[in-house]
Amino acid sequence: MTPRRTRKAVGWIVATIVGMVTLAAVAAAQPGGPSAPQLDSLVRAAQQSIGAPGISVAVGVGGRIAYSGAFGSADVENAVPATAATVYRTASVAKPFTAAAVLRLAAQRKLELDRSIRAYVRELPATYDRVTLRDLLRHTGGVRHYRNDAEFVTTRHCDSLAQALAIFATDSLEHAPGEKITYSSYGYTLLGLAVERASGQRYVDVVRTTVFEPAGMRGTRLDDLAVVPHRARGYRRAEGQPLANAPPLDASCRVPAGGFVATAEDLVRFAMALDAGTLLDARSVREMTRSHLTPDIIARTLAGLPVPPGYQPPGMGFGWAVEPDGRAVYHGGNQPGFTSMLYHVPDRDLSVAVMTNLDGAGDALTELARRIAATYADPVRK
Repeated sequence: MTPRRTRKAVGWIVATIVGMVTLAAVAAAQPGGPSAPQLDSLVRAAQQSIGAPGISVAVGVGGRIAYSGAFGSADVENAVPATAATVYRTASVAKPFTAAAVLRLAAQRKLELDRSIRAYVRELPATYDRVTLRDLLRHTGGVRHYRNDAEFVTTRHCDSLAQALAIFATDSLEHAPGEKITYSSYGYTLLGLAVERASGQRYVDVVRTTVFEPAGMRGTRLDDLAVVPHRARGYRRAEGQPLANAPPLDASCRVPAGGFVATAEDLVRFAMALDAGTLLDARSVREMTRSHLTPDIIARTLAGLPVPPGYQPPGMGFGWAVEPDGRAVYHGGNQPGFTSMLYHVPDRDLSVAVMTNLDGAGDALTELARRIAATYADPVRK
């Protein structure tokens, strides 16, 4: 098994990348950091390698947008260029939004992280008795992920998050809660329901008023059938095949796990708001961005896998993967037609967001975000 498949075993979906096309940029450089042309060059090279129709990148440093670059086409068929205002699917980058909402309610003592999810979602079967909110936040609850491609790429509609329970809630858990990692978008649907039951409001209203608006994420909204200004069209390319439109997706049954659209700048604004203490207190941010995996959980997750020599798995925070050295956190997302990545270095006030309208580009976007972060060599804040 390759390092790529081992990473999948600990819950991070990766994909094959192919090559083609590029266009123009809009950028502003941070004084003392890399120049706009330097970053433009990195992004253009990645776009060509990935073969992405369009790509938008934003960097936040010290509480401000330091760079915003956009290249290629937001809509190939209509020759619409990508810009800083282009809106892409966040896909699973929604999970840190949900984690922030949960931690905010926990700080208000409306949710308890070590309490069973059944205390809030009472219609769940008894098999969920030992599944805590902490387990769901760090993907150790044993709740299954998508069963197959048909379940992942679906047009099934849910009028409420509670309706989504019919998809997975009566299925057996994959393992005992807390035993090992099973990445689960449905686990985050459960967290969204807990947010609703604890707050007495719809999940989307809670994240809008407690996350998006305070963070200044003006381009972030529900991924639904409404007309959204500057929304990119999504594409995919099978190996050896020409670019094609991505199939339709209805994300209404998984909103807390991946049901929003946003700009790259908005993703950076989210990370900057965490640094600034706008969304959560310092203690909650530390809990969110540190790994909550014990050596036993990691060992059980990797048991039986031919782990390459020297391989270090990422840690798992609340809504974030944690780099093995603990200094940076990140989360990627992949849905039909789109790939996204948010990379955040808390002790440097540094964040990088990369969004593209091509699916299956996860590895390349992660590498690009890391490379961009590395160009800001000097710590911004101790």
